Amino acid sequence: MKLIGWITVFFLGLSIINIIAYRIKAIEKISFAFPIGMGANSIIFFIFELLHISLKSIDLIIGIELALGIVLSIITIRKMRPVFSFELIFKKNVLKKSGMLNLSWFFFMGVILFVAYIMIRKSLFWPIVQFDSIAGYDFVAKAMATEGTLNSSIFNSENPVYSIRSLYPPLAPINFGFAYLLGHTSSQIVVLIFFLCTISSFYLFLKRNSTHLCAAFFTLLLLITPEYAAFSTISSSNIPCTFYTSIGMLCLYTWFTEKDQNYFTIGVVLMAFAVWTRTEAIVFAAGGGFMILLDGIRNKKKIPLLIFGLACFAALALWQWYIKQILHASFAQPVLDHITWDPEKLGRMFDQIKHVTFSTVYFGVTILLFIGMVVLNIKNIFSNRDQVILLISIFSTWLLYVAVFYFINTDYTSSSMEGWIFSGYKRGMFCFLPLILFYSANNKISQQVFNKYLSLP
Repeated sequence: MKLIGWITVFFLGLSIINIIAYRIKAIEKISFAFPIGMGANSIIFFIFELLHISLKSIDLIIGIELALGIVLSIITIRKMRPVFSFELIFKKNVLKKSGMLNLSWFFFMGVILFVAYIMIRKSLFWPIVQFDSIAGYDFVAKAMATEGTLNSSIFNSENPVYSIRSLYPPLAPINFGFAYLLGHTSSQIVVLIFFLCTISSFYLFLKRNSTHLCAAFFTLLLLITPEYAAFSTISSSNIPCTFYTSIGMLCLYTWFTEKDQNYFTIGVVLMAFAVWTRTEAIVFAAGGGFMILLDGIRNKKKIPLLIFGLACFAALALWQWYIKQILHASFAQPVLDHITWDPEKLGRMFDQIKHVTFSTVYFGVTILLFIGMVVLNIKNIFSNRDQVILLISIFSTWLLYVAVFYFINTDYTSSSMEGWIFSGYKRGMFCFLPLILFYSANNKISQQVFNKYLSLP
């Protein structure tokens, strides 16, 4: 059952990609398939929930998803009429391109595979220990798998045992519960899949504009970023959200620069799933929306921005409606209900943000490298507009993200330090890591180093 369930999710994701973005590369489809499949899986479970059908009907759900995947695949085949031939593979003659790969690439790839192997082992054989998961995402997942509904007894008004951690959007808890329904003893298989898909997808985006060596080097930097590596083996919603937000932004940036509509469609889907995973992902939707808005102004098109905005808003509004109308959850939100100006609070908050952001204990050299690259490329940024749209999207998203923490109802004294900046903000920074490393790899100076000095003749 486990194997059948995950194959079905993969097949569903692949069939959705083929129907909405058939022209992207096959290897990209493979990297995107599981995350998109799990996003669709959560929507199907949620529809079952609204129809009051037991979510424990795992055989029925898998059957419906398999049938849906088959139908979408038939439509794709009839519409695109693909030609399957081994000649197409051999004509590319990948072996002739091996000159692009040098010993350094093999070394970096070896380290990547070794580190990934260690994380896989830890993820599969280490119990769930994170408090947020035990009291939140995994708690909801276990209750769902036991009672067959999201509206489980933990939300009972007479004896509620839920917390604010239980009220995050349902993509992660539903897929965690799906893992339990398939017979897994831990939900960490879900996080592991997202982690592997993030690494592979990030490599593929790097390789679009750089060498294999450059892609391997910066992928390794992402992989060994200390805090991100640690959380990649912990059952939480941060790693799934990192995939959806960062890869979604890179899809939109690829669409913006290459005018390939397929990446716009994938980007919209991933961003909507990001908001369906964690509410604060809406700030990344705003960053992605900036690129769509700018393109709309240039080309006098309003429809792309409208589609993007409706998709993200629908994901946000649907879950808020469910919390209020179905769960009747009254847990107080830790956000101020009015705008205030408190420079002392802002100063304390930025002191903590500065400590976390530039800490090599948390993020290694990743953020420091990004800042260094921005400084070194100042001339190219202003004279050649080198990656300027990506930079604006990153910094504007980060400012919005910081603003969210300012409006949290806390004074950021030492007693409140651990709960927000040193926990929530730190984990949310995972979503920025692929974006800032992408810039670090694709600016003019890095491209010159890897294409001119670190490539074989």
